[in-house]
Amino acid sequence: MWRRACLAAPVLLLAACGNDQALPVPPRPGVDTLVRRPAQHLALVLADLPSGFDVGEELVSVTPTGGTAPPDAFGRLSAYAITFRAPGNRGRTGDVVSSVNAYVGLAEARANFAAWQEAVPNTYRRLVTAPSGAPPGAVAYLQATDGACLLGFRSHNVVASVRVGPLPGEPLGAAGAPEQTVRLAALVLHRIDAVAGR
Repeated sequence: MWRRACLAAPVLLLAACGNDQALPVPPRPGVDTLVRRPAQHLALVLADLPSGFDVGEELVSVTPTGGTAPPDAFGRLSAYAITFRAPGNRGRTGDVVSSVNAYVGLAEARANFAAWQEAVPNTYRRLVTAPSGAPPGAVAYLQATDGACLLGFRSHNVVASVRVGPLPGEPLGAAGAPEQTVRLAALVLHRIDAVAGR
């Protein structure tokens, strides 16, 4: 195999030199490059969280996945949400929720990200600017009742959100939940960008 590749290289070089056209350069993944992986592969996993958390609930879409299957009525190819329960709490404060929706194209993702923002319950107050370090174009909300932070963003054709509740005993409005939300959202963003165009 290596020998065949070495023998083919000079032929390609000579073919390119014989005309005025440059060899095509494969495109690098940009913001318009689509992600084709199922949403479940892009969300947070238990290993992303501190020791002691466990999985509380998982929701996987019933919409078909894969490039050959048709999307649902919203243009969604796959959806996934998972709740991680905080140590010692089991369903109260401190839980982490990761939600990811992958769409057939950029227009569908943009439209659904706008719809997601409109659907955030009014128990959340939208922050004027997202916390420092949040993904580009992210929107952040704080829940008035418990200080939980909800951060949503769109990257490529994927819409994702991360919600982090305050840990037990943490004062209302403490900086811990927004900081942790940004850190975890950055992990999801990295997963999305790493597979764009692949």
